[in-house]
Amino acid sequence: MKTIKDLILSGNNENIYIAGGGQYGKIVAMYLEKKGIEYVGAVDRKVKGFMGETTITYDQLNAEGNYIVASLNYEYGIQIKDELLTRGVKIENIYSIDRLEIIQEFFEELYDYSKKYAPGIREYKNKYKGETCFIIGNGPSLRVEDLDKLVGKHCFAANGIYKMYSY
Repeated sequence: MKTIKDLILSGNNENIYIAGGGQYGKIVAMYLEKKGIEYVGAVDRKVKGFMGETTITYDQLNAEGNYIVASLNYEYGIQIKDELLTRGVKIENIYSIDRLEIIQEFFEELYDYSKKYAPGIREYKNKYKGETCFIIGNGPSLRVEDLDKLVGKHCFAANGIYKMYSY
């Protein structure tokens, strides 16, 4: 399958549908909107809300459209592609998001915070490769006593976890 970038670069931006109305479908929709590329809607197994729109079922799809398979899950992506092919969509009209890096690029363009914070986060890539690290999500059940067990370990935490300690 060709990628979504191939579709955008081709200039054939008519009758675009997003196949798969989940989280990646929403990201693709926002990305297309930011690029000024209109899409007809989303196609999924069942009709449900998608970005405030009605989703088109496979039974209702336009076989002449261009379809972006919005899934990073290989098996689910293949199922979507097979469903589109079964419904008469030509293989050359099916595009994919084939790598997580594409979604990351979309985020960098969609959200300014990624440009602001990404350089600082990148310095940690592979910094402790091969070592044990802990990623801490602070929820209501997290206690200081739990964190005390991790003193001297490589730890990463999010949100307002620093507020648990007084300095």
